[in-house]
Amino acid sequence: MNTPRQAAQIVHIDEIAQRLDELAGQSVRVVGRISKIDPMSNLLVLERRTATLTVRTDLVGDAAPLRERMLIQVIGNLEMGTHCTAHVDAKIIRNVDGLDLDLWESAVEMRRRFLMQEEQELAA
Repeated sequence: MNTPRQAAQIVHIDEIAQRLDELAGQSVRVVGRISKIDPMSNLLVLERRTATLTVRTDLVGDAAPLRERMLIQVIGNLEMGTHCTAHVDAKIIRNVDGLDLDLWESAVEMRRRFLMQEEQELAA
C-alpha cells in the first residue's frame, strides 16, 4: 500500500537550526540568495539575513545555470550533517529572482496561521 506523499514543508533558513530534530529527513522548501558556489563539490551556500544553509546539488547537476547572488527556491530533503549541522539534498532548484522576499515571508506566516486555525477547528 502506498502512503500519500507530503508536500515539502516551507521553512525559513533561520528556522532550520531551531527545528533540526523535527525537520531532519523531511522534504523542505527554502528560499535564499546564493552566497557561494562550489561546482567541483556540487555544493552551494544559501543565505537569508544572517542564516546560511548548505545545499547539495548532485541530483540536479548542471540543469540550471546558477550564479552568486541569484535568489533561488530549493526543494529537497533536509539531512543531518556532522556536529549538529544540516544540508539540503536538492531535487528541484528554481530561479526566483525578482521575488519580494518580505512579502513572501509575510504570506508564509499568514498561511501557517490559517493552517493552524483550520487544524484547531477540525480537532474541536
